[in-house]
Amino acid sequence: MTLCRRCRRHVNLFQQLAYEEFFEMLPEGLEPEVAERLETFEGLLSTLDTLELIKGRHCERAMAYKAKYGWVKPAWEDIVNRMGLSTDDYAAVREFKAKSISPIFLKEYERPEQTLLVLEGSTVPVGLLQEYRQPLVNLLNTLIRLRSAGQH
Repeated sequence: MTLCRRCRRHVNLFQQLAYEEFFEMLPEGLEPEVAERLETFEGLLSTLDTLELIKGRHCERAMAYKAKYGWVKPAWEDIVNRMGLSTDDYAAVREFKAKSISPIFLKEYERPEQTLLVLEGSTVPVGLLQEYRQPLVNLLNTLIRLRSAGQH
């Protein structure tokens, strides 16, 4: 398995762990449409992507969407931060995952310590891994801390 793919798997693992936390904190009594949209990880990512796309728009539809879902991004970022990853590092590793070549399939994960050793090694190829190296190192260190604290 390539180092890129190994790193993507760890990004996915972190996102799944963060989503579990997010799902647990969803408030009771959400509008059915909002609850249905956020009941899956894909729905959450789609909501975050849409909020990013309409960030500077002020048309009626954009404003209505922001009014309904605007709380999602700060809530998600708060969970990412509480888990130990900065908002900037999360944005960078999410971008790395999106720019990477092949899709992720949820299978067995190797330990983040193993990927960290390779990533911190001197043989890391130039390209995406080099560009996103530090945020990926920060993500792996966060997963290691979460594992040692018994959170995954």
